[in-house]
Amino acid sequence: MDRIVRIDMTDLSARIEAIPDAWRLLGGHTLTSTVVAAEVPPASHALGPDNRLVFAPGLLTGTAAAKAGRLSVGAKSPLTGGIEQSNTGSAVARMLARLGVKALIIEGAPRQDRWYHVHMSSNAIVIEEENELIGKGNCCLVNRVQARLGRPVGVISIGPVGEMGMLSATLAVFGAETRLHGMGRGGLGAVMGSKRIKYIAMDDSDTPPLMPWDAAGFTESARHFALALLDHPYSGRILPDYATRVLVELLGETGGRRHPGRIGGERLAAHPSAIVPGRRRPLPPHGCRPDCALACAPVYDGTHRRHVAPGFEYETLWQMRDADPDTIADCIATADHIMDDIGCDTASVALAIAAAMNCGALPPGDGAAVVNTLRQDIARGTPLGRRLGDGVLFIDTPSEALPARERRLRVATAAVDSTGICLYIGLPALNIPIGVSSLIGMINARFHLDLVRGDVEQQARAALGRELRFRRAAARVTDGVQRPERYQWKAPPPPAAIWDASSEGNTSFWTF
Repeated sequence: MDRIVRIDMTDLSARIEAIPDAWRLLGGHTLTSTVVAAEVPPASHALGPDNRLVFAPGLLTGTAAAKAGRLSVGAKSPLTGGIEQSNTGSAVARMLARLGVKALIIEGAPRQDRWYHVHMSSNAIVIEEENELIGKGNCCLVNRVQARLGRPVGVISIGPVGEMGMLSATLAVFGAETRLHGMGRGGLGAVMGSKRIKYIAMDDSDTPPLMPWDAAGFTESARHFALALLDHPYSGRILPDYATRVLVELLGETGGRRHPGRIGGERLAAHPSAIVPGRRRPLPPHGCRPDCALACAPVYDGTHRRHVAPGFEYETLWQMRDADPDTIADCIATADHIMDDIGCDTASVALAIAAAMNCGALPPGDGAAVVNTLRQDIARGTPLGRRLGDGVLFIDTPSEALPARERRLRVATAAVDSTGICLYIGLPALNIPIGVSSLIGMINARFHLDLVRGDVEQQARAALGRELRFRRAAARVTDGVQRPERYQWKAPPPPAAIWDASSEGNTSFWTF
């Protein structure tokens, strides 16, 4: 039975709650944003105890639906002050769903300066102090956790960047059978760090598969949905051939530049020897989950060793697309790998590094300098590293000021994320009548509902409306009651030392 799991880090407790009626039709993005909007004061500090870190699988995650295995995480963002949401594909999403968790809500903050880890299984939620893995990267952490527990488990963790509370901090997700994936944007890794949680391990080894309410109806709708995806040119041919690297070209068409630069998905796939000479070549992609036949995540083979990095992810390629591919391919792949390991957002940090090069703080176009900066500065929290680790601050535009096309895209994205279907194929599915009807059919069969397309869209619009109202409330500074936490005056603590300069007019100087 689906339930809400709430972990309070203030008293290190965990409890199970029934699902409120208002949340029953929500999942993924729509659920995380709804919980944050309902429970987090807009004026609270994003890294304070009042914030919530919410994990929610999609409505179809964990079922036999094609490409259904997505997980959303949301919180008040320390970067923007609004509600941030990130989504990834991973076996961890399936594990949460099979454990019967509709939403995992983490609140509060420890009273003592200690770090903790959380172990979740079908019969227990254990919160224990963590010392050994503090300061470790995500790759080392995953290996140590698997060895510590002696069996494959799913892991959600933060790296050193999240421990230090940098605004580019991400969450790393490891699904037991696949490679590491990052949940970026908005500093959500810093929020998990503020809760003093280094990692969350999940074990669904003794849980039964999820069974829909109407098994026959679900199977029929799932079959039509899978066939529709195979027939669509993007999900059936382009994405499997070019992997997510093709999004570099898509961003080039819709973004600020009219060309994708010298490193793009199509060129990498069509002429690998021209991009990565000699032994360097893109390897066959892999899936974010072992049951995903699409396998759109690229893998890169370095000069000196295989699998130097998960691959040329499109965010990293987009920011570094004008680099010389014949000389810097290894550096880009290595930088991508390091950013995943230390837990920082590849897009934000890549932009920050580019800005540092433009102002002369780093040598322009020097791939080795980028790799060294990531390892020696950002990972260690030097003054330069903390500046770069905060990424690039941006101001989100209120949704009613956006072009109609982008507003529609935001609604469609939120709707797809709520279902748990992969966004890369969910958006094409929305353009196919049979794809939409079969998707709604699977949700109805899963939960014994009678939804139509407009119902899912309405929930997405409502969630985006809550995000907009939250952002406006968080930005409003009018009086002492409504001022954000960081602006509220509080009496200073007792001084550590007092110097009474009686001979100079009885003036006291306090040193804090």
